[in-house]
Amino acid sequence: MDQYVFSKDVNQAIVDGVLQGYKSYLDERRAKKTELNVSGAYAWVKGNHIDHYVAENVADAGFEWKLDKAGYAWEFLKFDGQLKEERFVLIIKSVKSLAKSLPIKKKSKENYLSELAAINGTFKMKDSVEQTEQLSLFFAAKADMETVQTLVSDYRLFYAVIYEVDEAKMISRIALTLPLQKGQIIEVEDLTPYIASSPIEISAEDLKVVRGETEAEEEIASEFDGYEYIIPAKEIKN
Repeated sequence: MDQYVFSKDVNQAIVDGVLQGYKSYLDERRAKKTELNVSGAYAWVKGNHIDHYVAENVADAGFEWKLDKAGYAWEFLKFDGQLKEERFVLIIKSVKSLAKSLPIKKKSKENYLSELAAINGTFKMKDSVEQTEQLSLFFAAKADMETVQTLVSDYRLFYAVIYEVDEAKMISRIALTLPLQKGQIIEVEDLTPYIASSPIEISAEDLKVVRGETEAEEEIASEFDGYEYIIPAKEIKN
């Protein structure tokens, strides 16, 4: 997967942005809980904070961004960059939000994420070995991979940086992935080690404001559990 990875500096910038955005979101939740008699709707703005600070952190790496919209009012940032002369598009999503937005049921309608996932074409697995390890809502597997990619736009690759919030409400895992349309998400690189080297610190006190809450994504994603999370044993062939 080496041809798909970013530099260590870019990885650190992405992770710093995710953590800084999450900390900003927690600060906002705490402030609004003090200011307003009702503030539960702010549970839905976490993604905006994270997108904003990732954009701030990756600007020096040559990433550009544009504001996009999913549905009537859901706004998000879509990042545009180039890796080894190949253009890519990248978004930031929680694992549960990604599961909700990439429906695997036959009757599910295509949306902006399933259309973006088409950029990555169709990956075929050979001799896959199922593992018992469970990665959150994802099923872990190691497989020899080969790919038949069809370009559907000006982009060569579609990345999703995914993050996971644990029971203590801390971001405990971040990964760079290639989502596919058929319920598979291929891990390019586990970015979790960069959390330890980040200057952004989130304390137990910061997390108190959301402790005990159900994540907004959990309320809408439960029926989409069962995604296959793939860690390739060999490099993907173009």
